[in-house]
Parts: sequence; structure tokens; C-alpha cells
Amino acid sequence: DITSALRARFRAMDREPPEGYADHSIVPRGARPLANSAGIAFGLAVEREGKELYLLPGVPSEMKEMLRASVLPRLAGRGGGKALVLRTSGLTEIEAEERLRSVMGPGMLESVSIVSGVSGVDCYLRPGGWNERMRRALIEIFGTALYAAGPESLEEVCVDRLRERRSTLSTAESVTGGLVASRIVDIAGASECFLE
Repeated sequence: DITSALRARFRAMDREPPEGYADHSIVPRGARPLANSAGIAFGLAVEREGKELYLLPGVPSEMKEMLRASVLPRLAGRGGGKALVLRTSGLTEIEAEERLRSVMGPGMLESVSIVSGVSGVDCYLRPGGWNERMRRALIEIFGTALYAAGPESLEEVCVDRLRERRSTLSTAESVTGGLVASRIVDIAGASECFLE
């Protein structure tokens, strides 16, 4: 899957991957690859004897996006109970905070981390900082700005919706240089719905 995604990414730029990129497809036994929506190199997650190790690319923008999209959601559920991740698009951090404040009681925002990134603003509600009634109210108040109530990336949600609807997608990019296509083809199963 990694090799296919890399080839598709380079094809989106009308190039073939250089020979040295074959190493990017090597995943050590027991490791899980982490998709990189901001670049080429995949990350890795390794769990052993109750400990977790995350290996992320060294390019700061890629590392930060992968930390936000893949690592923080996994770490958010630690310490008993379950964390809630609300992923939004089209809102500023202040707008997200205002919507949270309209549902959560005084002092409850202390249990929320609001993180802005490439795909939008994420709100991490710590274990014990929310209940089911509040979750439903937050989903309603965020409305169409909410694209996931969980760790799924914007690209994963798009690919899932396209596959569910049996729809396809093609892109014609100039200023972005193929970035949208690249982020879509990084998702497993994207070849079913991404044409060109």
C-alpha cells in the first residue's frame, strides 16, 4: 500500500519516484505506518511491552501535521476513560472556542486542547471532560464545520464518503502543484475513487 501511494503521489506530479524512495516502503515487523498528508515519508508507530514509540519525519511541517493528525488523537485517550476529538474545517480557534463555551459549563474548557493545523481546528476533550449528552450537543453546535468526531483525517473522511457514494474525484491543480491529489492518494483505498 505504501509503495502504491508513493507511486501515485509522484505520478500526480508527472514523475516517477527516484530509486532511493524504495526504502520508504520498508515497515519493521510490529510497526504500523502513519500516513503523511503533508509530505512523502511515512511515519511509524510501534507498541511494545505497554510502551508506544512514534517515529515521524524530520521536516517540521510534516512532523507537526502528523503529530496533530495521528499521534495526539492516539495519546488523548490515555489515563482512563475516553477522549473525544472534534475535527473541524473553516473555523478559527476563537470560533471553535466560542462554540465549545456555548455547550460546556464554566471552567470546563480547561479540559479541552484547541489545536490549529493544515486541515482545520481540532478540539481534544480529555477523558472525564465530557459526557454523551455534551458530545451530541457539540456535534450539533459545530454543524457542517465538523468533519469528524474521532481521529480520522479530512482526507480519510473524503475518501470514505466518495467510496460510500460510489463517486469519483479528479483534480486540476496549478498553484497547489498537485498537493490536493497527493493528500488524497495517501489514503488506503483512494484508488477506488480517485481518477486522476
